[in-house]
Amino acid sequence: MKKTLTILFAIILISCNGKNKNGVSEVNLEKKELISKPDKQKNIELEESIYNKILDSIKLYRFEPIDTLTVSYEPEPKQVQKYKISNNEIEIYRKDSLNISWIKINSNKFLVDNLKTINPRVDGENERMFCNNLEKIKLYNFKNNKIIFLVFSFHPCTGLGCSVSDYLIYNVNQKQINLFGTFRCADMDLYNFPFSSEINFIGTEYKGNFHGSTPVSFISRVYSMKKDGKFKIFKDKNDREYYYKITTYPNDTLKHIECKPNWF
Repeated sequence: MKKTLTILFAIILISCNGKNKNGVSEVNLEKKELISKPDKQKNIELEESIYNKILDSIKLYRFEPIDTLTVSYEPEPKQVQKYKISNNEIEIYRKDSLNISWIKINSNKFLVDNLKTINPRVDGENERMFCNNLEKIKLYNFKNNKIIFLVFSFHPCTGLGCSVSDYLIYNVNQKQINLFGTFRCADMDLYNFPFSSEINFIGTEYKGNFHGSTPVSFISRVYSMKKDGKFKIFKDKNDREYYYKITTYPNDTLKHIECKPNWF
């Protein structure tokens, strides 16, 4: 049970990230191994196994950056903050200590108020950029196309704001910006899944009570960067989204976790 609680805790804090040694995902598991166990424990082990298979497949297709810059936290940030990764320059202009006015990448300036998440962050809502503190910059090279990945958090960390993250993904060649947002999970990598010829990102939506007193779901969907530099939801040949949905049941004595995927 201690192992089970540890896994459940991890699910609340991070997003689902999974393939077997032959390169084939094993989401459809053999249930006969669990038949002799009590129903409750059997169901928990089955759902955890499905979840872990997905995690393994995602790790397999993680795309490695060619450069990474970790940014130190500034309790009293300057009005203008400048960073450089490779030959790319990032400039952040702040209204005050809590609010960013605009972000410039190389020669292109983006007003924060005009940025809206591609994925729904919470309960189906596409939201404006919320975070105010740059934590990390990654640089990728994909098919001779440079991609800059900016990770933001919110400071000072108070209340629900502590659980929010923003991700700006910038296509240098196309000069296109993309914003993704998460709540109580961390999507900090790009991927190159076998079903897509382009770079991918997993955007996660939170559904449920903010305090976790009722069932809570994390729905993670695959997005793909198109030739114009914009990310769009990616669907399979049957026009279904690639996704995995993790639901936790804090007050259910018979069911603690449920994993529903349409994966590869």
